[in-house]
Amino acid sequence: MKRTLIWLLALVLVAGATYVAATRLVSPDQAAAQAQPPDPVPVVAALSEGYLHGAVTLSVAAAQQQVATISPPAAVTGVVTAAGASAGQEFRSGQVLVRLDGRPLFVLTGSFALYRDIQPGDSGDDVAALQAGLLEAGFAVRVDGEYGSASQAAVRQMYRAAGYTAPQTTVTAAPTSNPGTTDNAPTTGEVTPAASPTAAATPAPVTGTAVLRSEVLMISGLPATVRSVAGVGTQLAADSALMTLGSGATVMTATVPTTSLGSLAVGAVAAFTDDTGAPAQASVTAITSQDDQSTVVITPQVAVSVGTTYVVRVANPAAEPGQSVLAPVTGIVTRGGRSYIYIQDGQTFGEVEVTVTGAVGGVAAISPVDPAVELQAGQDIRVG
Repeated sequence: MKRTLIWLLALVLVAGATYVAATRLVSPDQAAAQAQPPDPVPVVAALSEGYLHGAVTLSVAAAQQQVATISPPAAVTGVVTAAGASAGQEFRSGQVLVRLDGRPLFVLTGSFALYRDIQPGDSGDDVAALQAGLLEAGFAVRVDGEYGSASQAAVRQMYRAAGYTAPQTTVTAAPTSNPGTTDNAPTTGEVTPAASPTAAATPAPVTGTAVLRSEVLMISGLPATVRSVAGVGTQLAADSALMTLGSGATVMTATVPTTSLGSLAVGAVAAFTDDTGAPAQASVTAITSQDDQSTVVITPQVAVSVGTTYVVRVANPAAEPGQSVLAPVTGIVTRGGRSYIYIQDGQTFGEVEVTVTGAVGGVAAISPVDPAVELQAGQDIRVG
């Protein structure tokens, strides 16, 4: 009897445990059937304020607007034996560029090279060009195309100021009736009496200052900044790069793939750090494109160093008139030709009609249709 009661008790305990397990363990299908979907939660994103087109950063190099490489004319030959100018120097008419075979090579402002050695009594276009260059260099001379005593004196002054002696020559010329009163007077400056008909027919030797075309280089665009000059030991030839000059305003330029320009436009303002470490501004003044490359010209508002590279950031590349309220395009609902956003207000959303003024890369610039409505950065709107 006692053993029977024990067996009955054991059966009761097993049945109870089986019931408990059956009520707590469910199959995956039963769990999926019993699951309830969570309450829907709206997806929101915040409005922001800024420029529709994103900022552009460029690495730019400072250089002068015009750059010219000067090759020597046929008459200018020899070996560079000493430098007269260096990179970064401002070069003006009347200065010595280099020494060739121990002799100076002067640079004068002019549009064409001298086509002969100029001697006392010569006249012509080359003499007038020489006189104009001397005048530009600050020497007192009259531009009349006649190479007389006043012009020779100016040439001597130019050589003397640079520490050299001007070339001298003796030519045979018929004396004038009053040689002491014109630019073509003998270099001694002495007034000679009128010659007799027999003496006038006899040529008289005249010694004066010559201008050797091998010692004078005529170029335009002075003053200019020397960017490079042939080094000592260079043997000049007709195709040699004697010097490179830069002129005009100093600007910052960058050449980039045209596809990288994005919305960059003329008039956009750029920011950079100047040579002193201070913040500075510049503006995009030109954009030129050829094939798949574009050159961007940026004009700084402060002095920059030629040859130095700067990093500029254009926060408003499209030169937009001002910042706009920006919204993700997925938060704008178009209905019946009108656009709306839904601004979160606690647990609800209020509808606001807006005007879309532009869209770039999933972001739209918007403004409220109702002027009494004010949109602010940080307001959450429903998206999706």
